[in-house]
Amino acid sequence: MSGAGADSDRCPEIKQDYEYSLHSSIKVDCPGAEDFIYEWRVQQVLRDSKTVNVPFTKEEVSSNFLFLSAHSLKGGLYKFTLTVTATPLGISKATTGYLRVRMPKLLAKIDCGSKREMPWNQDIVLNGSRSSDPNDIDSSSAHSLLSFKWFCGPNRDTSCFQGSINDTQPVLRFPKGFLNRTTTYQFVLLVTKESREAETSQTIAVRDGNFKPLCIR
Repeated sequence: MSGAGADSDRCPEIKQDYEYSLHSSIKVDCPGAEDFIYEWRVQQVLRDSKTVNVPFTKEEVSSNFLFLSAHSLKGGLYKFTLTVTATPLGISKATTGYLRVRMPKLLAKIDCGSKREMPWNQDIVLNGSRSSDPNDIDSSSAHSLLSFKWFCGPNRDTSCFQGSINDTQPVLRFPKGFLNRTTTYQFVLLVTKESREAETSQTIAVRDGNFKPLCIR
């Protein structure tokens, strides 16, 4: 098997957003062999050394190579077992290999870009709900297990919330007139999940007047 390591300590490590292939290599000294049947098995190795099977289609695991599309595997260690059977003899040989998928970084996002002008006499909303964990490839809500924390500036100050704004939700909302007019704020969003975290910011210039805010995505 090429493309995988012989053991879990010395194996290739790939990024989750890369495509990757593992290939078989067969040396045959069996005159009666007419064809070969390939069967791949993919298992994720968990922290306690237990394994769970990763589903692939029959077509994907029945070839002399195994193609891994981008984002098809979560971050972690994987064990690959390839069994080759010579027909019509029925003689089989199996080999194993290991591959590690690098844990991706969290993505912290605030809608409408890094700078905005907002009218003082309207609600001011910062939407961080598109923040996500790329590792949640099989989840319908990629931010369901994320924790959110908003700050008034890069020093993680919270004074501008005055203790009355919910700063632990994906969306930060200020009622009209709450923030000081003709003042510029830099809001920071910190997204965390277990030991990983990501941060992004948006500068809001609060202005007098009644206008429709511009949102650039």
